[in-house]
Order: sequence, then structure tokens, then C-alpha cells
Amino acid sequence: MESTTTLGRSDLRVPRLGVGAMTWGEPKGLARLNPAKMAYGGADGYNEEKLALETSLDAGVNLFDTAAMYSGGASERRLGELAQGRDVLIATKFPGSFFFQTENLLKELDASLARLGRSWLDLYQHHFPTNRVPIPQLMELLANAVEAGKVKAVGVSNYSAEQMRIAHAVLARRGIPLASNQVEYSLLHRQPEVMAFWMCAANWGLHSSLINHWQAEH
Repeated sequence: MESTTTLGRSDLRVPRLGVGAMTWGEPKGLARLNPAKMAYGGADGYNEEKLALETSLDAGVNLFDTAAMYSGGASERRLGELAQGRDVLIATKFPGSFFFQTENLLKELDASLARLGRSWLDLYQHHFPTNRVPIPQLMELLANAVEAGKVKAVGVSNYSAEQMRIAHAVLARRGIPLASNQVEYSLLHRQPEVMAFWMCAANWGLHSSLINHWQAEH
């Protein structure tokens, strides 16, 4: 089996395994109480995170996933710091808060780029759908970001089969593939199996990005 694959029908080549940086960084204020660190624990500071990145790269894994919401932006800042000068693919997600409005996408994108210290993103993903954010309008703005050179590939996260269909159709009209849908999937969380998820992903050439959270025992 090849160690890398094309992400959906995009031009992005990625390893078959990626590393999540959800609890990386040093959050400030209330961000220190984020549910992820409380549930799963965090890395033991900068040196451990640096070692995790270097060990992953040595094993041929150069895809790292983060999000604007993780640790109040601290995860993006730390990943960007550690990735400087290295052959690293970065996938991040937006928005950075639950109060996101569609017209603020460009500000969200520029803020993530600033925290990561980059001028473009390999994969930019809508973190979670809500009734307040119209998917067609959002996908049009993401297509603009691709055409502007700020985003290489567009992905989504936690989308249902119907939501994927809508996003895929809008992007297709702009000649841009919907590259991936990141969903939680494990022996304990098997909801994607009953959502027609795999059939839709196969029909549209989407890459299924699966995450599995291991809860730390205290």
C-alpha cells in the first residue's frame, strides 16, 4: 500500500495517517478550561509537542490537523511555530467561536493564517454545520479563497450526507472539489454507518477523514 494518497479529487497528496494537535499550545484565560483538554488531557508542554511532531515526520507522517477553536487559537500558534521550515501539511478548521457569521469568513481565514505563520493553507475545513450558517453562501466564499491562492483544498467536518451533497454541488459549479469530510468514527461511535455517508463520499470522490478520541483516565 502506498504511504500517501490524493485527498479526494483535489490535487493535495497526503499521508494515510494524520496527527491531531487539538490540545497543543498554551491557552490563556478561559481557554485553559476547554473541554478537549479536560476530557483527553494535553501534551506536557513545548518539548513534548516538538518531539511528537519530529517523531511523526521521521515516520513519514507530515499531515497535522488543528482548528481555530482549539485552545482558543493556541493550538494553531504552537503548530505554526513547530512547523516553521519543515515539510508539513496543515489542515485547520473554522470558526473560532460559536458566534461566527458567514460574512466573516475572510477574517477567520486571515486570523488562522497569522497564527500559523503561513500565507496559505493546505486544507481548510468548516468545523461544524449550523442552521445559522447557509452552506451555499459559505462554499462560495471558500471557493473565492481557493481562487485567491489562500486555500489549496476545501473540506468539511461533521457534515451529514445531505449537507455534503449541498456543499459538493456549490463547489462543483466553481470547478473546485469538496476534498474531505472529517467525522468521528470508532467502535463506540458508528453513526456514519447509518447516514449513507460512505456511499455519498464514494460517489463524489470525497476522502473520509476519520478521528478517534481516546479519553485519558485520571
